[in-house]
Amino acid sequence: MRSTGAFYTWTNKSTWSKIDRMVAKSQWYQEMEYTHISCIIEGLCDHTPLKLTFPDCPKRRDTFKFCEMWCSDPKFKEIVKGQCNEPIRASKKMQQVSKLLRRIRVPLKRLNSDRYADIHGQQRFARVQLEMVQKQL
Repeated sequence: MRSTGAFYTWTNKSTWSKIDRMVAKSQWYQEMEYTHISCIIEGLCDHTPLKLTFPDCPKRRDTFKFCEMWCSDPKFKEIVKGQCNEPIRASKKMQQVSKLLRRIRVPLKRLNSDRYADIHGQQRFARVQLEMVQKQL
């Protein structure tokens, strides 16, 4: 496997050798060719620690997650109706559903950031409001 750092990984102060190695199956390397081995400089031991890293690991694509709380928002039905009114060009029903969901994704993310992003701040504000009402009662 690819590595950086010390070429020789073991020494008895007179002989230097590369005996500390990382071994992987070919299947591992085919699926994770971005794996990298770093040979760390020796400390008190006469062997070199090996550090396995994934520097070029492909980032997972951000997936869209539907939040049920959006359904209770007054703007939710407006968003969905607005996207349903526009024609969808697709031959199969599932393709139509998929395209509709892709269209709705952006406005729902915007709704989430506008109304629900600072949920802790909203909770503090609601608690202050509750205390004020309780004092008035």
